[in-house]
Amino acid sequence: KDKTGNEWDAVMAGEWTDHDKYACLKIDRKRLQDDFVMWQYYVDDHVDGKETGWYNYEQEASMTVDGIYHEWQTNSEWCVRCVQSGAFCYHVDFNNSVQINVTHPNRKSRKIRRCVDPERAKPEVANA
Repeated sequence: KDKTGNEWDAVMAGEWTDHDKYACLKIDRKRLQDDFVMWQYYVDDHVDGKETGWYNYEQEASMTVDGIYHEWQTNSEWCVRCVQSGAFCYHVDFNNSVQINVTHPNRKSRKIRRCVDPERAKPEVANA
């Protein structure tokens, strides 16, 4: 009750009765998982000498983002989530398909996408 403001079984998942407390997320356990998923970000400023194009997330970061992506699909009011990747923290905004580096002073925003085609996610074709 301290965290949600409600008795243990008084609120259905997805309801949010007190915006100063935690909410219960809905979980769709029947949602089909894709055989392959790789999240990618778009570089157009030549950071670290990179050419303009799409780049794969690290595998662990991609799995984390995909997990919260599935939570977002059944809890659309939670469109912006925080993801830690190495030394940086990102706000991932699924409604606008962007990530914002909130750790860096420039707060760089980049487009992101969910790639379910293993051929498109290969480094040599990710930029095509």
